[in-house]
Amino acid sequence: MKKAIFLLIILLTTFLTFVRFEPQVVTASTPTWVIKQMTKNDVEDTLGNWQSISRDGRRIVFDRRPPPIWGPEGYGVYWDVYTMNVADEPGEEKQMTSAYGEDVGAGISGDGEKIAFASGRFHVGEPWDLEIFTMNFTDNPGQELQVSDNTTYLDSGVSISGDGKTIAWQTGPDTPLKHAEYITIANISDKSHIAYTIIDTPEWDMYPTLSSDGKKVCFMEFTDQINLGVFIANTDGTGITRIPGALGQGVISGDGSKVAVLYNDGDWEFSVYDTASGDLIFATNNNVDDWFGSINYHGNIVAYTRDGEIYTYDLQTMQETRLTNDACEDWYPRLDEDGDTIAFVSIGRDGPDSEIFVLRRNPIEAVIDIDPDSLNLRSKGNWITCFVELPEGYNVADIDASTMMLNGTIPVDPSAPTAIGDYDNDDVPDLMVKFDRAAVVQYVLDHVPNKKTFVTLTITGKLKDGTAFQGSDTIKIIYAMSKCERLDS
Repeated sequence: MKKAIFLLIILLTTFLTFVRFEPQVVTASTPTWVIKQMTKNDVEDTLGNWQSISRDGRRIVFDRRPPPIWGPEGYGVYWDVYTMNVADEPGEEKQMTSAYGEDVGAGISGDGEKIAFASGRFHVGEPWDLEIFTMNFTDNPGQELQVSDNTTYLDSGVSISGDGKTIAWQTGPDTPLKHAEYITIANISDKSHIAYTIIDTPEWDMYPTLSSDGKKVCFMEFTDQINLGVFIANTDGTGITRIPGALGQGVISGDGSKVAVLYNDGDWEFSVYDTASGDLIFATNNNVDDWFGSINYHGNIVAYTRDGEIYTYDLQTMQETRLTNDACEDWYPRLDEDGDTIAFVSIGRDGPDSEIFVLRRNPIEAVIDIDPDSLNLRSKGNWITCFVELPEGYNVADIDASTMMLNGTIPVDPSAPTAIGDYDNDDVPDLMVKFDRAAVVQYVLDHVPNKKTFVTLTITGKLKDGTAFQGSDTIKIIYAMSKCERLDS
C-alpha cells in the first residue's frame, strides 16, 4: 500500500472511549520462532491478500510473476496464482492458474480448501478491467469459476469467507482515477445460481474483508484522496454502521470481534476497534511508519511491518514483539488463527527477488506420561490415560483440554473425567485427561507396522491464551493372540 493512495484526515469524535498506551517491546528469541523458506527462485513471489494463509496455518496462497512472455498483446509480464502446504519445501508449490494475463490478489478460505483472486485475462494490458474467480485447492489450471460478470468494470480487492461460500470485492469503473464505487458480495453455495448483494454508500466503497462465517463485511469509504471512515455491515446489505473515530483501511477479524484500522497521524499507525465495547485501541504510537499486515481470527494479535522488520502486537498482554532483525526487507505478514504461524514476503534474504517465508512458533515442551505403559490391543477398557506436566512458568490449569490431540487425530474424550494433581509425586502439578481406548487401538492397527513392539504417542494442545505445547511418550504394544491364532501358528 503506498502513501499516495491515502491522504487521511483524522477527525476523532469525543464521545468514543479511546485507549492509548506505550506497549512493552521485546525481541523474539531464536528458540521461540523458526523461519522457514517456502519459495526459492529468480522470480517475484508476493502475498497480495490479507487472507494468504489458512486458519490452521498449514496452507498458503501467493502470487508469482514469471519471466516475461510473448503473448497476444506483445511482450509482457504477467502473474499466476500458486499454493503450497507449509510442510512443503521450495519447488513443491502447486501452480493454480496459467491464463495469459494477470491473476493477482489471491486469498485462501479459512479451511484452506478454496481460493479467490482477481484476473485481467479477458482484457490483457488494461489494468482497470479485472474479474473475480474462485477455485478449489485440488483444482488445476482451467478449472476456475468466474464469479463476477465480465463487464468493463474493475473488480478487485477480493475477500473470501472461512468456508469459501461467500466472496466480497470492490467494483468500480474502468478508470485509473477511481478504483472502486461499491462492494459486491456473492454467495456461491449454488454455483449455477450465484446470488449477488450490492453495498453502496454515497461515496467510494473499497477494500472489503469478510468475517469467517461470511455474515459480516468491513470496508472503507473514500473519495478523491479523502478517507471518510470505516464501516461494518451484514453481508445481506443491512446494518451498515460507521465505526466512530476510525479513519483508514479496516480489516475484520475472523470471529468478527475486532477491526484493525490503518491510519495516518503524520506517519502510519494502526488501531483496533472492539465491536462489543466500542473501544478504539491505539496499538502503535511512534514517529515511524507501521504498515499493517493482518489480524488473527480471534482479534487479539496484529502483525505489521516497521522499518522492514516483522512485529506482532498482543492486545491481551499489551506486548509488542519484534520477530525479524536483519538487513532484509520483510513485508506483508499474514497470521493464522492463533498467531503461531506467520507467512511473509522477504526481499534480499535470498537474492534480490521477493520470496515467501514462514515464521513458526515452537511449541513449549511438555512432559507426557501415557498410562498404561503397555497397551494390549485385545484387552478391554474405556480409556487411555494421559498426564501432562508443563515447564516452569506455565500452569496446567491454563490448558484448554478441548484442543488436545493424540498424534494429531484423536481428541480428548469430553465425557471422561479430568483432574489436576501430582500423579508422579515430583512436586510438579500435572493434568490428567483421557482418550478413547478403542480409537487409540484402531490408530495403532492402522498406522503402526504389524508386530512393532513400541510406539511413540505425541500429545499436542494449546493453553487458553493460544500458546501451543507438545510432548511424547513411548509405550509397548502387545499383540495378544486368540486360542485359534495360537493353534494356527
